[in-house]
Amino acid sequence: MPSNPVSKKYFLGDSDCTLDPQRRILLPKNWRSGEEGESFFIVPSTGKTLKVVRPEDFDRIVEETMAMNISDEENGSGAMAIGSLSALVTPDKQGRVALTQGLVEYAGLKSRVSIVGSLGFGRILDYDTWQMEKGRAKDMIPALEKNTYRKRELQNYQHLN
Repeated sequence: MPSNPVSKKYFLGDSDCTLDPQRRILLPKNWRSGEEGESFFIVPSTGKTLKVVRPEDFDRIVEETMAMNISDEENGSGAMAIGSLSALVTPDKQGRVALTQGLVEYAGLKSRVSIVGSLGFGRILDYDTWQMEKGRAKDMIPALEKNTYRKRELQNYQHLN
């Protein structure tokens, strides 16, 4: 049965898994195309979480970062941290990817891990952290919708003028 190519563009749903002794986690099947050689970047992010992004999105992150003044101490240090901790991973046949020790330590991952869709990218975080954040995150849905609606209105207004 052919997979739905649209669903592979987005990171949806959440799941929990165990971080095994080789620091492997299972990426959700609906995030993977199943094509041989498919890869993702795992990138440190805010709030001690890790982002899962596709290579084309990582390229955009790099371009946006390089467009900033990285000679500025704060931007340069941030770029260095992201570059030194990020990893390119390829799921094995079961869909598992191995995280580096640096990524595991950065996110404070323990044996139980949550993998959460954030629409255009995925997030990896400690299970207990996600359990605490889940309720608060659901409370943010109306604010997100309101901000999205405002942005659309502004774009429509700018288009008319």
